[in-house]
Amino acid sequence: MYEKGQGVPQDEVKATKWYLKAAEQGHANAQYHMGLMFSRGLQDYVEAARWFLKSAEQGNADAQFNIGMILEQGRGVRQDYDSAAVWYGEAVEQGHAESQFALGMMYSKGLGVSKDYYEAVKLFRKAAEQGLSKAKMQLEILKNK
Repeated sequence: MYEKGQGVPQDEVKATKWYLKAAEQGHANAQYHMGLMFSRGLQDYVEAARWFLKSAEQGNADAQFNIGMILEQGRGVRQDYDSAAVWYGEAVEQGHAESQFALGMMYSKGLGVSKDYYEAVKLFRKAAEQGLSKAKMQLEILKNK
């Protein structure tokens, strides 16, 4: 509520304080929000990765996508395409469209996985079916391959 100013004045400091209390008690969604706080506002990707990982390990698809992205880009951590692909894959199994797209890109480039246009197209189709326009564009690009 503090993060969005719903029913109370918007206050990122108070929001972070309450997210932290819940995150430290193992609440996956609060851990995910701590990761967001550190990656967006505070720009501390080491801490963001730590919180996203805690949440991802509890099955939070958004956190799995975000830890995959941090690992793929090497933000605050050593770049690791293999681990990024694994985390994207975890979120893909939950139907996470952005992860379907990200893993599709990895298959189309052979990053962390073997280059496989068939698998990339399969993932882009799943993401496109959920309305992800950039997945539709990638399908057009891969038509010729």
